[in-house]
Amino acid sequence: MQTTTGARSGLGGSAALLVLLVGQAMANIDLAIVNLAVPAISTDLDVGSSELTLIVTAYALCSAVLLAPAARLGERQGVRRVYLWGLTLFTFASVVCGLATSAAVLIAGRCLQGAATALMISQVLVGIHRWFTGPARGRALGWNVLTLSGGAALALIAGLCSFAALRAIATAPAGPRTPTPRPTQPSRPPRCSPPRRTPDTRRPPPTDPPAPPAPPAGGARTTKDDQR
Repeated sequence: MQTTTGARSGLGGSAALLVLLVGQAMANIDLAIVNLAVPAISTDLDVGSSELTLIVTAYALCSAVLLAPAARLGERQGVRRVYLWGLTLFTFASVVCGLATSAAVLIAGRCLQGAATALMISQVLVGIHRWFTGPARGRALGWNVLTLSGGAALALIAGLCSFAALRAIATAPAGPRTPTPRPTQPSRPPRCSPPRRTPDTRRPPPTDPPAPPAPPAGGARTTKDDQR
């Protein structure tokens, strides 16, 4: 059996605790986030309810079954080494699940994720009890409990944000949005107003009245002869 080194303190202890809690948070997030992806998985892979149930439960089932053997393996091979094995296998299994094109591949990837989770989280408590003593151990256990409770909530928030982002991308138009041209009204020619006539204030010059017509010359003589 390989024994680990003694208690850690200072910056090295904080870094070791952070690495352990990252693995614990990843396990909790992966357990809860798949529940939000069930509708999308059912649509994309065209799977039934029984296969969806197996996709959700395969992760937890493999993790629970392999948890005790993984802890025993950590005692034999060392906490750090087994934890890194689990982290590497978890990354590989996540890539397989992300690229899965059928329900069988996705279920196999979920089983690998469960096995990797068992390798990781089994070393968290072992590492805390071996690397921390006294009050530092109590603080480390408190941070572990906080990670366990906050991981599920963080998974729901991350899942909802991812769902909203994917929905926005799916409903976005394919090309750039061009503004719709508005119908333009024909321009009217400007109205030409007639020029204003300024009233002529000047008086016209006075004109003489017309002269009466002159009587004919023979007419007056004829009148005198008649009187005679």
